[in-house]
Amino acid sequence: MTTSPVYWTQPNEEEFSVKVVECRKEEEAYHIVVSQQVVKPVGGGQAADRGVLATSEKQVPFSEVVENGDGVAIVTAEDIEEGSEVTLILDMNWRKSMMRNHTAEHLFVKSLVDQHEEMELGRIWVDGIHGTVEVSGCHLSSSDIFSAEKKVQKAIADELEVKTHIVSPEDLDESVRAREGVTSKHDRLRIVEIEGSDRSACSGIHVGNTRDIGVFKIIEYRIDDESSHIEFLTGPSALTHLTSTYNQVLGRRYDYPFEMEQLGAILDKSKSMREDYENTIETLLEAVSKGGDYQEAGKASFRAEYLPGIDAKALKDLSNRIEMPKASLLLLFAATEHEGKKKCNVIVRTNAMPEDVSHYAADAVGSLGGKGGGRGEIYTGGFSGQEAPRTLFDSLVKKMKEKLD
Repeated sequence: MTTSPVYWTQPNEEEFSVKVVECRKEEEAYHIVVSQQVVKPVGGGQAADRGVLATSEKQVPFSEVVENGDGVAIVTAEDIEEGSEVTLILDMNWRKSMMRNHTAEHLFVKSLVDQHEEMELGRIWVDGIHGTVEVSGCHLSSSDIFSAEKKVQKAIADELEVKTHIVSPEDLDESVRAREGVTSKHDRLRIVEIEGSDRSACSGIHVGNTRDIGVFKIIEYRIDDESSHIEFLTGPSALTHLTSTYNQVLGRRYDYPFEMEQLGAILDKSKSMREDYENTIETLLEAVSKGGDYQEAGKASFRAEYLPGIDAKALKDLSNRIEMPKASLLLLFAATEHEGKKKCNVIVRTNAMPEDVSHYAADAVGSLGGKGGGRGEIYTGGFSGQEAPRTLFDSLVKKMKEKLD
């Protein structure tokens, strides 16, 4: 490549007049080479540009650009005749989002490196939706991640200029962050300098000033002993995410009165209560599995249990624990709250009965408005939107006893 890509210094240019130099078929797609390198290919942890190649007769969209020797090839579903003059129009919403995400990634990684010099950078991925950073070689804490997020937000507020410098590999010094081996792969390097913050060797696209990032927000992270995975949003996407999340909390503030500053303590309490609830459920399931009486119904033994608050998973676990005598039928009925109404789950088991389990359960459940299925000795079903689950349970018990008589 004899000249630098246009997007290194003019990333906000949207439309270009170019000529189709080559168009060749590659499996099910066409690879089109144009006279200027104005689109960014996938690579370096960043997605490719998207846009349209417009001729006088048609518009050919593209969402994939790949490296092609010293240049790039635009991948399309349609061919364009070689020598054609075309207008290349970039999807600037996609590109500007990538620019925001990429510059934010540089700031975020530099902030992590400042906290952990031993950190090794792993997979990076930036596209027009979000950014992903994976690191290893150190144990990050949530405090480390949020501290780095805060530094990115400060850099945005400080409106730092982002500059580009084209240098030769021998001009690289220790102040520049660069992937291992990068100097041996290129005869020219592009340095992205964020004023007073970071200098990195990079071939991607960036904003001209950190204020253009707008908003930076971590939306997900996973921490292992020696590696971490972090995802983030920027700009309008981050703002939408923040607004949606905040409004969900705000709406519940008046149903369950609390101050916003108490949210962390409330979530901690909720976790503790959930653990207590699960322990209580386990104690209850153990007691039910070992206790309970069977009644005589016709020539069989019948047992029915009404279990409010037990979810479907716990109900299935319980059904597997209970030992059943020969010639018996077991009905387990659980009711849980769902959007203001009760959702009811049913498990029916038989042991050494003359008929398939569906003979005893299917008609009873179906006649009361439920759905389910089963074969052999186990049947599962359920009812939605029930306002009186106890009454429903009693009706189900009556119908099953009628089947047994």
